[in-house]
Amino acid sequence: AMASSLTSGVAENLAEGMHFAVVCAEDMPRVDAAARAAAGSTRFGSSFVRSYDEACAAVPTREVPAAFYRPSDADVPVLILSGGADPATPPRHGERLARELKRATHVVAPNLAHGVSMHGCAPDLVAGFIRNAGAAGLDLDCLGRLPAPAFFAPPAGGGKAR
Repeated sequence: AMASSLTSGVAENLAEGMHFAVVCAEDMPRVDAAARAAAGSTRFGSSFVRSYDEACAAVPTREVPAAFYRPSDADVPVLILSGGADPATPPRHGERLARELKRATHVVAPNLAHGVSMHGCAPDLVAGFIRNAGAAGLDLDCLGRLPAPAFFAPPAGGGKAR
């Protein structure tokens, strides 16, 4: 029982720790003064940037080499999946990346958001892309036929005071 109480929530905390480890090393160092000023005109103002600054102060990071931010020039097939309703990595980012990569296939799921690869036909699409070493013969339109996800309500009792 004691072990259970000590480890409850570990999975969620590990995911959050991983998130901050990645964002604090790769993204926050690139948020320049202009981006910080622009954040002040958004709905949440600069509080979002400030909260990440505070979290990142506690996260050990190493400098990411400049080459990390450049697209690869490898001549290999790449499947890029974007969700039409993804505010974090919208389709325009996938489109830009696809232009940079020699053999990229970009597929948009208009009714999905982040994490397209886990929904509907996407797992089979990914497996087929790997198996075929490209998009030939795959139903790339299947993601366009996926409906918007239903509203999620947690199991009974979720979010209620106990």
